[in-house]
Amino acid sequence: MSKTAKGYLSIIICLFAATALSLTMGAADINFLDLKPQDIDILLKLRVPRVFLGLIVGAGLAVSGAVLQSILKNPLAEPYIIGSSSGAALGAVGAMLTGMVFLKTPAAFIGAIGAVMLVYNISSFSSRKSPQTLILAGVAVTSLFSAATLL
Repeated sequence: MSKTAKGYLSIIICLFAATALSLTMGAADINFLDLKPQDIDILLKLRVPRVFLGLIVGAGLAVSGAVLQSILKNPLAEPYIIGSSSGAALGAVGAMLTGMVFLKTPAAFIGAIGAVMLVYNISSFSSRKSPQTLILAGVAVTSLFSAATLL
């Protein structure tokens, strides 16, 4: 068995172990040898949706991280480099300052998208389109938005 296949096999085994643990652990003790109707309700209405949602969110984060690393050609790329995290923070703070706390999540999303668009527009001014230009523009926008958030 190759080294890569062993790595994939270990990841799959860890995934199944984590899934089994998350289904069995919780505030209510469930005896799988003697399932009662309330135990089945707990499993089907609480724990199974929680596990599947966790799997979907984890897969989405993994894909977005891989896309970000491939676009920037940098294995250490993260959302802080291109300004999306600081843009989201600024959007959330702006919603709270205006008294619209109920719009905090949409404002954070709009702030993150706006920051990434600003980084892309700044980096497109360069005659040489490269990942380094995108990273430098992202660091500048991150600094600007972080300063505005702290203000």
